[in-house]
Amino acid sequence: MGDYGSLLCWGRNSVAEQKEPCIVRIIPAGPPDPVRNCVVVNQSHSWLLVECEAGYSNGLQQKFHLDVYNSAVDHLQVNLTSNEAPSFSVHDLPPGTPFVLVVYASNEKGKSNSLAIVG
Repeated sequence: MGDYGSLLCWGRNSVAEQKEPCIVRIIPAGPPDPVRNCVVVNQSHSWLLVECEAGYSNGLQQKFHLDVYNSAVDHLQVNLTSNEAPSFSVHDLPPGTPFVLVVYASNEKGKSNSLAIVG
């Protein structure tokens, strides 16, 4: 990751002066870190609820995405986006069909690595 430089700061008051500076490194914003700990918390024959934990946003507002692929025919069945949290409720799924759920985050600098759940 690139380094834009460092800021050094010292504190001083009537008691003493700081001897060693604090160092703040400035780095450019990048894509968000991947979501983690994704689980299907509830499921029926035609709907499911997926919840994940957000990764670090790298300082930018992020969105969360869920792609639901019908693995029987390798077809994108549903694509959902959440601006709030990596939590998705998917309805009207064909009963008895195997799916692959792909979850990722994005921001204005790009997208995170994807996390796949096979079910």
